[in-house]
Amino acid sequence: MDKLNQLIESIERVLKEDNPEGQWKRKVLTLKRTDTVDVYIVDGDYVRDHFKDDKLDNQGIQFAIGGHHFRYPFIAEQEIWLEITGAHPESLSAEYDLSENFVHEDIERIYMKFMKLDYETAHDYASITERAVRAIHQGKLFDEAYPSMTLMTL
Repeated sequence: MDKLNQLIESIERVLKEDNPEGQWKRKVLTLKRTDTVDVYIVDGDYVRDHFKDDKLDNQGIQFAIGGHHFRYPFIAEQEIWLEITGAHPESLSAEYDLSENFVHEDIERIYMKFMKLDYETAHDYASITERAVRAIHQGKLFDEAYPSMTLMTL
């Protein structure tokens, strides 16, 4: 949980910094593991207005909450974007939501990149992990927080 707390602290620090130029994308941290990943908070409204992908647009899919290259081709392969609506911290619901969304996007990206899973399957697995992290943040055991959930296995 130490690394997750570091992420939360980094998000809090970046959000408290002045953003006088209204930057739509601000780097939060870099993860170095098998591959290096840069994590950014982004203005979701700006992304939806300025980044398009015909294939996703034709399916009625827009950037929302967060993403990575394997879902949204306009994102660089070594980046994860986490949405804040507007470029101001007061629009953020909670730093925990960003950290939990990060966990989801990171796990989903790993499944899609390294295990070559399709989006729907990777999303399902990432959602399980995200729910576990949310349960921990709520001070609940996973089984208490999600009593009717059935875990899927590969």
